Amino acid sequence: MNAAPSPDVIRTATEITDALMPRVDASVTPIARQTETGLFQHGTGTLLTVKHRHFVVTAGHVFDVPQTYKQAIFGFAKMENGTANESRRHNPVHLRGTIHRLPDLPDVAILEITETVRDELIGRRFLNLGDTDLGPQLGGWAWACGYPIESVKKDVLPLGGHNYLYNRLNLPGVIRTATALDALKDYDPRIHFLLASDPDEMVDPNTGNLAALPEKYQGISGTSVWQGWWPGLDSHTEWRSKKLRVVGVQTGTYRANSLVKATAWIVVVFLLVRQFRDLWDAIDLRFPGNPDLERAKSIAR
Repeated sequence: MNAAPSPDVIRTATEITDALMPRVDASVTPIARQTETGLFQHGTGTLLTVKHRHFVVTAGHVFDVPQTYKQAIFGFAKMENGTANESRRHNPVHLRGTIHRLPDLPDVAILEITETVRDELIGRRFLNLGDTDLGPQLGGWAWACGYPIESVKKDVLPLGGHNYLYNRLNLPGVIRTATALDALKDYDPRIHFLLASDPDEMVDPNTGNLAALPEKYQGISGTSVWQGWWPGLDSHTEWRSKKLRVVGVQTGTYRANSLVKATAWIVVVFLLVRQFRDLWDAIDLRFPGNPDLERAKSIAR
C-alpha cells in the first residue's frame, strides 16, 4: 500500500467527486441487449450531441454480441424525482439508430440515435464537445463511472411490469501510461492510457471502511473517463469545476495490476470526422488545427 493521502488531497478529491457525479448521473447510461429471458445489461455509454446529431459513445465490443445475434439495444431513461432508491431506477429505451465503427480504429464505437429516441431518454443530458478534451494529462486524477453487471436488480412494480435498479461504480485513479514492468497485452501507448486504482486505498465515504468493489468489472465497458484534476493548472487544494472533462472511453481492465485501460477521446473525434462531414465545422471550432483530425479528413475525402 502507498502512504495515506493527505487531508488536503482527500478534501479536493471529495469536492471534485461531488461536482462530477451529477454530470455523470445525467449523461452516462447502462447499455443492455434484448435476450430470450429479458434485458441483459452488459455495457455503459455516454450521451453526446454534435450539432443536430445525437450519439451514444461506448466501447466497440459492447456491440459485438447484439450485432452478431441481431439483438435490440437499450439505454435507460431516469426517474427525475423520488426517493434515494428511485434516483437509481431506470426505465429501458430502445436505442434505435445506426452503429458506426471502423476496422482500422481501436475499440470504440458510436451509435447515432434518432431525435425520437433522444426525447424518450427522459432525465438525461447530452454532453457536447465542450465537455470533452482529446486526451488526458498524465499524473492527473480521473474517474471511470460505469454500471457493473453485478449491481443490476430488476424491480417489479406493484401494478405489473418492472424497471431496473442500478448501483454505479465510481472508480477513481491516477492517470499514467504503461511501463515495461506492467507487461500489458493489447495496449498501444499512442492512443491508450491507464487509470491506476488501488482497491486497498478505496474508502467508502459513508462508512470510513474499504469500499466494496464488484468481483469483476464486467458492464462498465465503454463508460467515459473524466479528468477532474490537472497537474500544472491546479494545486491539490485548488481546482476548477469547468475543467471536468471527458478524456477517454474505458475499453479494458487489468485487475491483477489494479489498472483500468482507456482509449483517448481523440479516437472518438477521429471516428466522427471520418463518418460525418457535416460535423467538421463544429469539430474544428472545438479542436482547431489538430494534425490527427486533419489526417482523418484526408482519409474521408
